[in-house]
Amino acid sequence: SSRGPCCDGGQPRDPGLLRHHFIGHVGERSDGPWLFREARFADRLLRDSQYKAPVTRDTAPRIRCFDERKDISVPPPVFLLRDRGAGDIRGRSEGEVPSSDRDVLVLGAEGASGGLEYDLRRALTDFYDPGGPDRRKYNQEDPPIAGDVVIRFRVPSKNYTSLLKRAKYCLVTEGFSPWSPRLTEAVAHGCVPVFLSPLLRPPYASVLDYAKFSIWLTEKDIPHIPSLLRRYDHASLFENLMRVRPLFAFCVDGGGEDGCGRGGSLGVPGDGLPFLVYEMFSRQVNAYTDTSSTLLTEGGYTSVDYACNAEDGSCSLSLKDERWRCAMANRHACMCQREVDGVYRYVGNTTNLKGHKKNLYHN
Repeated sequence: SSRGPCCDGGQPRDPGLLRHHFIGHVGERSDGPWLFREARFADRLLRDSQYKAPVTRDTAPRIRCFDERKDISVPPPVFLLRDRGAGDIRGRSEGEVPSSDRDVLVLGAEGASGGLEYDLRRALTDFYDPGGPDRRKYNQEDPPIAGDVVIRFRVPSKNYTSLLKRAKYCLVTEGFSPWSPRLTEAVAHGCVPVFLSPLLRPPYASVLDYAKFSIWLTEKDIPHIPSLLRRYDHASLFENLMRVRPLFAFCVDGGGEDGCGRGGSLGVPGDGLPFLVYEMFSRQVNAYTDTSSTLLTEGGYTSVDYACNAEDGSCSLSLKDERWRCAMANRHACMCQREVDGVYRYVGNTTNLKGHKKNLYHN
């Protein structure tokens, strides 16, 4: 799952899973706003409707999918890192494009597979490339890549890797979950990450000082991204990024030609394994010992009573004064119903939702 023990949309799959330790690329902050991507399968027709981001947060029980006291976030996987030419993130310097030679200020792409529910990515497209979605819809060609601000609805794959190597800064935006493989893409190519995911808890956040090699912006900064980025000392950020870059990969061949294990000259381990072991140790030392059904929710740790049906995979949950029933809608998505006046029904408000369609709910 893209959300660890939860379904892809953030709904609890099996609350019992949340009692276990999870290691994955699914780090989420334990404070701040809530993120649900609600699959509109309320009529059980399993339509290909993608996920939607409700403006209200009452579509599922507010149980956190990630608890930093016991769970560990590691760098997200990116298959292109196996390409010896593109994925050199373990300390080698051959062929690296230095800060002074990078001629693209910022790179970002919504991605053709993203739907209207990708709010932050769509906000970028609306401001910097408003014609992008229609060009795809009507099978029109995109204009040539030009200028030092490349924020597009889509960037051709033939240009993407070269642009990563040329860019000073790369946007890391959430999709249907807070994490994104674009973090590892950026780090792999020496592109300073610019986070636009307010809920993301990046890998090794309790150890690394991300302010020294990345930038955090918010949605209100979108119109001003170029001017804001020009204020930063890219050379310093780039130098620090190169120092931590080996930590965003794991050696699988004991070293060898891909450069694994060669980070000693940079003053860091050859890969991220030592940091992972340290995080595992710290979670063991600091983990809570409460054996009751206490889970991390939006309001802190809360007692949650639950029972699951092995036959249909549904789970009933009770927390505070709420009663819910959640079940898998397909291999990735869950749907949750809340008890209202003694009847379980789908709840939520889709007013002003990006990509809003009528009759999304069928109670």
